[in-house]
Amino acid sequence: MKVVQALSGGLDSETVLAHLLNHGYEVHCLNFTYGSKHNQYECAAAKKIAEYYNVPYTLIDMTNIFQHFKSNLLKSGGEIPEGHYNDENMSLTVVPGRNTIFASTLMGYAESIDANAIALGVHLGDHHIYADCRKEYVKALDTLIYLATDKKIEVIAPFINTDKTGIVKRGLELKVPYELSRTCYKNQEKACGKCVAENTLILMSNFENKPIREIEIGDEIIGIGKHHEIVKAKVLNKIDQGIKETIVIENDSAAKLILTDDHECLTVSGEYEKIRNILKSEIPFLINYNLAKTKIKYISESENRVYDITTSTGNFIANGMIVHNCGSCTERLEAFKLNNTIDPIEYTLG
Repeated sequence: MKVVQALSGGLDSETVLAHLLNHGYEVHCLNFTYGSKHNQYECAAAKKIAEYYNVPYTLIDMTNIFQHFKSNLLKSGGEIPEGHYNDENMSLTVVPGRNTIFASTLMGYAESIDANAIALGVHLGDHHIYADCRKEYVKALDTLIYLATDKKIEVIAPFINTDKTGIVKRGLELKVPYELSRTCYKNQEKACGKCVAENTLILMSNFENKPIREIEIGDEIIGIGKHHEIVKAKVLNKIDQGIKETIVIENDSAAKLILTDDHECLTVSGEYEKIRNILKSEIPFLINYNLAKTKIKYISESENRVYDITTSTGNFIANGMIVHNCGSCTERLEAFKLNNTIDPIEYTLG
């Protein structure tokens, strides 16, 4: 079966490609330049991924179309917001009609090369904000394309019922080289910039600690699952961000954590907050690896070499504290309560 896939260069589309190839499909990849802030980095990643998997790759320029559209994702728009997929401010990244225009182009290309289907990387995590990623949209799109091509082409969306964690899990099963991908909307060569100092100790899956500077892609570490269970996690990417201004904090257990002030740590609400905002709280707390709140009692500043790492759980244990990874979003940990009380639990590896 011949399939034309939208390959953006991000984590989701790379996993879709590996998934389709694993199922024996002949895949032809299309990507688009459309004036987004991150387009040049995304396209470079997509090309590398296509070369890695040795599949045909075509880049189509749609800049002239999208220059008339309004979105913060585009170069003509405002700042890229930060947050979880479900945060309302993320609606600023919606590009009107983008997926429909892309899908129509995929359809035309597919019909031109006698393909049987088009494939999209839409997933469960996109549904809240992005209307053109929802099940009912994909179902309607499938009907439209099936009829428009005289019943020759269908739509495949293998992860429409899968969240980001499930996609990464599938990718790890398929040994997807996530270091080739680009999953960041910002106009910067290195993603995110939420960093941790080089000597910070990361809790590994064998419960030993390892400095973040020595962490390698593929390493198994300890992460925290959605219901506050201990799980094994994979390191998907690591970036040396060089020397930066950092904040040095110490909690009431004398544990130190050194990180940039925009890095996010877990709070008693179960939400991740930037450390600079946590420090403004009347009584600032962090959550340690025992899921107990610890009070910040000492703060200073210094320059340090810092690193980003991206993990399959969206978090990791740094010097005993639960912190966000450098990816763009993490689900709220549902087990945490708003009354600032957390009972320590016994850990079991998931």
